[in-house]
Amino acid sequence: DATSFRLGGIGSDIYLLSRLQAHADVHLGSHLQVFMQVADYRAPDARLKRAVDQDRLDLEQGFAGMMFRLGRGTLMVRIGRQEIPLDRQRFLGNRDGPNVRQPFDGIRLIYDVGQWRLSGYYSQPVQTNDGDPFDDRSSRCLTFSGVRVDHKRVASGVVSMYFASLQNETAGYLATSGREARNVFDVRYAGKHGTWDWDLEGMGQAGRRGEKEIRA
Repeated sequence: DATSFRLGGIGSDIYLLSRLQAHADVHLGSHLQVFMQVADYRAPDARLKRAVDQDRLDLEQGFAGMMFRLGRGTLMVRIGRQEIPLDRQRFLGNRDGPNVRQPFDGIRLIYDVGQWRLSGYYSQPVQTNDGDPFDDRSSRCLTFSGVRVDHKRVASGVVSMYFASLQNETAGYLATSGREARNVFDVRYAGKHGTWDWDLEGMGQAGRRGEKEIRA
């Protein structure tokens, strides 16, 4: 009964959220994977159906994955529509809290060698449409990309560093509109020793949104 903080006269709003997913996972030998997943998200009787509440019958994931030896390490490549969770999904996750999950159209690479992991991705976030089945689309006007480096053993902990970039050619906000460019730099050190655990992290964000400068 507080969906609008008692403003606008919406009143109570009680409804059911449902999520149905089906997938097929085919492995051709030990080097090639083909994965397909369809999903149906519904919010019956909801007065206000947002993009994160309902998306009836659409392609959630559809990618081809390859894994092979490269030098002293192993390289994994995924191309197509996929979910890209990073770390514990603090910064980039599957959007599992709302009803409709968040996939990306793009390419992802992960290279593991010894205690190091190098990863990178270039993607176009999929925009939810609830008009017709299989009508979700991505656009080159909105891109999200990044690179990440992890070292698994540094004094009982893990050190990770990454750079991410969000580019939106048609951003619109109350204060400004136009091209949006956000660049994020992050360093994290987390680990555990005995009964103690720690998580130290610093993140900086810079860029522009229309005529406004971004600093965080």
